Amino acid sequence: MAAEKSKLEGLRIERDSAAEEGTGARLWLVLVVLAVALGLGLWFFLGRSPGKPVRVAAVHARPAGVAGTVLNASGYVTARRAATVSSKITGKVSEVLIEEGMAVKEGQVLARLDDATSQRQHALAVAQLDSARRSLTENEVRLKQAKLSQERAHRLAAQGISTQADADAADAEANSFAARLDLGRQDVVVAERQLAPRQQDLDDTIIRAPFTGVA
Repeated sequence: MAAEKSKLEGLRIERDSAAEEGTGARLWLVLVVLAVALGLGLWFFLGRSPGKPVRVAAVHARPAGVAGTVLNASGYVTARRAATVSSKITGKVSEVLIEEGMAVKEGQVLARLDDATSQRQHALAVAQLDSARRSLTENEVRLKQAKLSQERAHRLAAQGISTQADADAADAEANSFAARLDLGRQDVVVAERQLAPRQQDLDDTIIRAPFTGVA
Protein backbone atom coordinates (compact mmCIF):
# COMPACT_ATOMS: atom_id res chain seq x y z
CA MET A 1 0.00 0.00 0.00
CA ALA A 2 2.83 2.32 0.80
CA ALA A 3 4.54 1.33 -2.37
CA GLU A 4 1.50 2.23 -4.47
CA LYS A 5 1.21 5.61 -2.73
CA SER A 6 4.78 6.33 -3.51
CA LYS A 7 4.14 5.61 -7.21
CA LEU A 8 1.13 7.88 -7.25
CA GLU A 9 3.12 10.68 -5.66
CA GLY A 10 5.68 10.31 -8.45
CA LEU A 11 3.00 10.84 -11.09
CA ARG A 12 1.76 14.06 -9.44
CA ILE A 13 2.37 17.36 -11.45
CA GLU A 14 3.36 20.42 -9.53
CA ARG A 15 1.08 23.35 -10.48
CA ASP A 16 3.64 26.05 -9.70
CA SER A 17 6.25 24.70 -12.14
CA ALA A 18 3.66 24.22 -14.90
CA ALA A 19 2.44 27.79 -14.46
CA GLU A 20 5.99 29.07 -14.62
CA GLU A 21 6.63 27.15 -17.85
CA GLY A 22 3.39 28.58 -19.46
CA THR A 23 4.28 32.12 -18.45
CA GLY A 24 7.77 31.77 -19.92
CA ALA A 25 6.39 30.49 -23.22
CA ARG A 26 3.99 33.42 -23.54
CA LEU A 27 6.77 35.87 -22.74
CA TRP A 28 8.95 34.42 -25.50
CA LEU A 29 6.02 34.68 -27.95
CA VAL A 30 5.46 38.34 -27.10
CA LEU A 31 9.18 39.07 -27.54
CA VAL A 32 9.20 37.39 -30.94
CA VAL A 33 6.15 39.41 -32.12
CA LEU A 34 7.73 42.66 -30.94
CA ALA A 35 10.97 41.82 -32.74
CA VAL A 36 9.15 41.10 -35.99
CA ALA A 37 7.11 44.33 -35.72
CA LEU A 38 10.26 46.33 -35.03
CA GLY A 39 11.98 44.80 -38.05
CA LEU A 40 9.06 45.61 -40.34
CA GLY A 41 8.93 49.17 -39.08
CA LEU A 42 12.65 49.72 -39.69
CA TRP A 43 12.35 48.26 -43.18
CA PHE A 44 9.35 50.52 -44.01
CA PHE A 45 11.00 53.75 -42.87
CA LEU A 46 14.54 53.00 -44.03
CA GLY A 47 13.83 51.13 -47.22
CA ARG A 48 11.19 53.39 -48.93
CA SER A 49 12.37 55.71 -51.73
CA PRO A 50 12.70 59.42 -50.95
CA GLY A 51 9.98 61.80 -52.31
CA LYS A 52 10.49 64.08 -55.31
CA PRO A 53 11.88 67.52 -54.49
CA VAL A 54 9.45 70.46 -54.72
CA ARG A 55 10.52 73.49 -56.80
CA VAL A 56 9.23 76.91 -55.79
CA ALA A 57 8.52 79.47 -58.55
CA ALA A 58 7.71 83.16 -58.19
CA VAL A 59 4.41 84.49 -59.57
CA HIS A 60 4.69 87.32 -62.13
CA ALA A 61 1.80 89.53 -63.27
CA ARG A 62 1.02 89.48 -67.03
CA PRO A 63 1.95 92.78 -68.70
CA ALA A 64 -0.96 94.92 -69.86
CA GLY A 65 -1.94 94.37 -73.48
CA VAL A 66 -0.54 90.83 -73.67
CA ALA A 67 -3.35 88.44 -74.47
CA GLY A 68 -3.06 84.75 -73.74
CA THR A 69 -5.04 81.82 -75.03
CA VAL A 70 -7.93 81.26 -72.66
CA LEU A 71 -10.16 78.91 -74.60
CA ASN A 72 -9.97 77.17 -77.96
CA ALA A 73 -13.31 76.09 -79.37
CA SER A 74 -15.00 75.56 -82.71
CA GLY A 75 -18.15 77.37 -83.77
CA TYR A 76 -19.41 80.24 -85.89
CA VAL A 77 -19.75 84.01 -85.50
CA THR A 78 -23.03 85.89 -85.93
CA ALA A 79 -22.87 89.60 -86.68
CA ARG A 80 -24.57 91.85 -84.13
CA ARG A 81 -25.47 94.33 -86.87
CA ALA A 82 -26.41 93.34 -90.41
CA ALA A 83 -28.11 95.06 -93.34
CA THR A 84 -29.13 94.17 -96.87
CA VAL A 85 -27.83 96.93 -99.13
CA SER A 86 -29.83 97.81 -102.25
CA SER A 87 -30.55 100.81 -104.45
CA LYS A 88 -33.61 103.03 -104.09
CA ILE A 89 -34.26 102.87 -107.82
CA THR A 90 -34.21 100.08 -110.38
CA GLY A 91 -31.57 100.07 -113.05
CA LYS A 92 -28.75 98.21 -114.73
CA VAL A 93 -25.68 97.60 -112.58
CA SER A 94 -22.71 99.14 -114.34
CA GLU A 95 -19.96 98.61 -111.73
CA VAL A 96 -19.37 96.53 -108.56
CA LEU A 97 -16.43 97.68 -106.45
CA ILE A 98 -16.37 95.10 -103.61
CA GLU A 99 -16.10 91.35 -103.09
CA GLU A 100 -17.44 89.06 -100.41
CA GLY A 101 -15.41 89.28 -97.20
CA MET A 102 -13.97 92.70 -98.00
CA ALA A 103 -13.86 95.25 -95.18
CA VAL A 104 -15.71 98.48 -96.00
CA LYS A 105 -16.12 101.82 -94.29
CA GLU A 106 -19.26 103.86 -93.79
CA GLY A 107 -20.11 105.80 -96.95
CA GLN A 108 -17.77 103.80 -99.18
CA VAL A 109 -19.08 103.23 -102.72
CA LEU A 110 -20.08 99.58 -103.18
CA ALA A 111 -21.62 99.64 -106.66
CA ARG A 112 -22.97 101.97 -109.35
CA LEU A 113 -26.02 101.78 -111.59
CA ASP A 114 -26.25 103.03 -115.16
CA ASP A 115 -26.79 106.79 -114.72
CA ALA A 116 -27.01 107.92 -118.35
CA THR A 117 -30.68 108.93 -118.10
CA SER A 118 -30.21 110.55 -114.70
CA GLN A 119 -27.22 112.49 -115.98
CA ARG A 120 -29.25 113.94 -118.88
CA GLN A 121 -32.14 114.92 -116.63
CA HIS A 122 -29.75 116.48 -114.14
CA ALA A 123 -27.98 118.44 -116.90
CA LEU A 124 -31.34 119.75 -118.16
CA ALA A 125 -32.34 120.89 -114.68
CA VAL A 126 -29.00 122.64 -114.24
CA ALA A 127 -29.43 124.44 -117.58
CA GLN A 128 -32.94 125.59 -116.66
CA LEU A 129 -31.72 126.97 -113.36
CA ASP A 130 -28.86 128.78 -115.06
CA SER A 131 -31.24 130.29 -117.62
CA ALA A 132 -33.62 131.48 -114.91
CA ARG A 133 -30.78 133.14 -113.02
CA ARG A 134 -29.53 134.90 -116.18
CA SER A 135 -33.02 136.18 -116.95
CA LEU A 136 -33.33 137.43 -113.39
CA THR A 137 -30.07 139.35 -113.68
CA GLU A 138 -31.15 140.85 -117.03
CA ASN A 139 -34.51 141.97 -115.62
CA GLU A 140 -32.78 143.59 -112.67
CA VAL A 141 -30.65 145.67 -115.07
CA ARG A 142 -33.67 146.60 -117.24
CA LEU A 143 -35.72 147.55 -114.19
CA LYS A 144 -32.93 149.82 -113.01
CA GLN A 145 -32.81 151.52 -116.45
CA ALA A 146 -36.62 151.79 -116.55
CA LYS A 147 -36.65 153.56 -113.20
CA LEU A 148 -34.11 156.09 -114.45
CA SER A 149 -36.25 156.74 -117.53
CA GLN A 150 -39.31 157.04 -115.32
CA GLU A 151 -37.68 159.70 -113.13
CA ARG A 152 -36.49 161.65 -116.19
CA ALA A 153 -39.93 161.52 -117.86
CA HIS A 154 -41.63 162.86 -114.73
CA ARG A 155 -39.03 165.64 -114.42
CA LEU A 156 -39.51 166.72 -118.05
CA ALA A 157 -43.27 166.59 -117.69
CA ALA A 158 -43.04 168.82 -114.65
CA GLN A 159 -40.95 171.30 -116.63
CA GLY A 160 -43.43 171.22 -119.52
CA ILE A 161 -40.87 169.82 -121.90
CA SER A 162 -42.70 166.50 -122.34
CA THR A 163 -46.28 165.44 -121.98
CA GLN A 164 -47.91 163.50 -119.19
CA ALA A 165 -48.38 160.63 -121.64
CA ASP A 166 -44.64 160.22 -121.83
CA ALA A 167 -44.44 160.03 -118.05
CA ASP A 168 -47.25 157.47 -117.95
CA ALA A 169 -45.47 155.33 -120.55
CA ALA A 170 -42.30 155.42 -118.48
CA ASP A 171 -44.29 154.30 -115.43
CA ALA A 172 -45.79 151.38 -117.35
CA GLU A 173 -42.40 150.26 -118.60
CA ALA A 174 -40.90 150.37 -115.09
CA ASN A 175 -43.86 148.43 -113.66
CA SER A 176 -43.50 145.86 -116.44
CA PHE A 177 -39.86 145.20 -115.64
CA ALA A 178 -40.67 145.03 -111.92
CA ALA A 179 -43.26 142.33 -112.67
CA ARG A 180 -40.77 140.49 -114.86
CA LEU A 181 -38.27 140.67 -112.03
CA ASP A 182 -40.74 139.09 -109.60
CA LEU A 183 -41.55 136.39 -112.15
CA GLY A 184 -37.84 135.76 -112.68
CA ARG A 185 -37.32 135.24 -108.96
CA GLN A 186 -40.12 132.67 -108.94
CA ASP A 187 -38.60 130.93 -111.95
CA VAL A 188 -35.31 130.61 -110.10
CA VAL A 189 -37.05 129.05 -107.08
CA VAL A 190 -38.90 126.59 -109.34
CA ALA A 191 -35.70 125.67 -111.18
CA GLU A 192 -33.89 125.05 -107.88
CA ARG A 193 -36.72 122.80 -106.70
CA GLN A 194 -36.62 120.86 -109.98
CA LEU A 195 -32.87 120.39 -109.67
CA ALA A 196 -33.09 118.83 -106.19
CA PRO A 197 -34.95 115.63 -107.26
CA ARG A 198 -32.74 115.30 -110.34
CA GLN A 199 -29.69 115.45 -108.09
CA GLN A 200 -31.30 112.87 -105.78
CA ASP A 201 -31.96 110.54 -108.74
CA LEU A 202 -28.31 110.84 -109.70
CA ASP A 203 -27.16 110.11 -106.14
CA ASP A 204 -29.44 107.06 -105.97
CA THR A 205 -27.47 105.39 -108.75
CA ILE A 206 -24.53 105.13 -106.31
CA ILE A 207 -24.83 102.40 -103.64
CA ARG A 208 -22.84 103.15 -100.49
CA ALA A 209 -22.11 101.21 -97.29
CA PRO A 210 -24.54 102.25 -94.52
CA PHE A 211 -21.97 101.53 -91.78
CA THR A 212 -18.47 100.11 -91.32
CA GLY A 213 -18.30 96.34 -91.54
CA VAL A 214 -17.57 93.36 -93.77
CA ALA A 215 -19.39 92.64 -97.00
